[in-house]
Amino acid sequence: EAVTLKHYQNELSIEFVGLHFSRPEKNQYQVMLASYDEDWRAPTMERKITYTSLNPGKYTFMVRSANAYGTWSEDVQQFDIIIASPWWLRYWAFGLYLSLFAASVVLVDRYQRARLLKKEREAMQMREAELRAEAAELKFKAAESDARALKAENEQKEVELQKAEELKEAYDALKDSMKQLKVAQSQLVQAEKMASLGQLTAGIAHEIKNPLNFVVNFARISSNLMDDLKDLLQEESDRMSDASRDEIEHMLTTLTLNTERINQHGLRADSIVKNMMEHSRTSSGVQTTVSMERVLNQAIDLAYMGATEQLNGFSITIDRNFGPDLGEIKIIAQDFKRVIINILDNAFYALKEIASKRDESFQASVCISGRRTVSELEIRIKDNGPGLDEDVKAKIFNPFFTTKPPGTGNTGLGLSLSFDIITQGHNGVLAVAGEPGEGAEFIIRIPVNSSV
Repeated sequence: EAVTLKHYQNELSIEFVGLHFSRPEKNQYQVMLASYDEDWRAPTMERKITYTSLNPGKYTFMVRSANAYGTWSEDVQQFDIIIASPWWLRYWAFGLYLSLFAASVVLVDRYQRARLLKKEREAMQMREAELRAEAAELKFKAAESDARALKAENEQKEVELQKAEELKEAYDALKDSMKQLKVAQSQLVQAEKMASLGQLTAGIAHEIKNPLNFVVNFARISSNLMDDLKDLLQEESDRMSDASRDEIEHMLTTLTLNTERINQHGLRADSIVKNMMEHSRTSSGVQTTVSMERVLNQAIDLAYMGATEQLNGFSITIDRNFGPDLGEIKIIAQDFKRVIINILDNAFYALKEIASKRDESFQASVCISGRRTVSELEIRIKDNGPGLDEDVKAKIFNPFFTTKPPGTGNTGLGLSLSFDIITQGHNGVLAVAGEPGEGAEFIIRIPVNSSV
């Protein structure tokens, strides 16, 4: 049946499961949200899909599944999702806006017409008086009267022209003020929405964190109990039949595997919650004047040391190509370091993955370059990894988007947070370039005189 939602209920998470019990963990799924997705999404073993920021309209959610042997079900489950339009975007609301605008135009037009007619009547009365005086004076001095009349008429025209110019300037100033007021109002509304969303996200993440800690801790304790139980079973195995011992060992193995999965997914959920809290946090940092070369070197060293365990002996060449003119700049140093570390972490992971698929002659490398112009500072981070296709580049800064497989601890919030730090925190630009097979390149540009 169709599900009808309000316009603000446009963030949906849908869970599904295929009921095939032979190696169910290998079941695959394909989903498509008609009117949002152009085609079926790539097969995945994830049993949950999340859609955010859906526009008002009608959508049809469809899902199909395949078992562990790749046999796809012909049965496609689907249902409709209807997101209603807000009242201010409905036809009657636009009709009301149009009516108010038309009424305003009519009132302004009538006011201007009445004002101009009054001025014209006053001008006509003045001209008539002047003409009567001129007619009387013509009897005595015709030539002198003609000169005075011509002079008075010219002066009157100049006054009217000056008043018309003043009226036009006042009208233009009013239009500019209205435009600025609308822009300021739109920015204020957007800022209030983002602040409310950040507070809501932080509150939800805080409430989820404590139950997650209990899940992870109890999973770890259960795993230890399984090990103790296995040792006890080994000691008592002589007193059991082979069938009973095998059945108990099978159950213990299954329980151990389930406990490991609970712990693994609990840790991943905890990582997501921490990133959500970080993502929703409004930076309280203060801009300070620092050496950009020193900030970059510190961030690179921290990223490499943090990835030492992940790299596990894998060698990466880091080329630092900083121009002599980087100098000092006013930034939030801690936030800027976080951006560099996030980008390098992704580069290290991509290089290790592609190195495992190539021969030993492949030499992984990352080049960090920087240059400064009169108006901006530019930082480029380029690797010789697998590169990015257009679809990934279009989504790479979206919250929760990641190309890493489940279980790696990645939440998809690092680059989204980095994008906010550069664009909102430093009034800059964070972009990505590179083609498949040619490596990826992240480009950071911030104004030299940027401020939060």
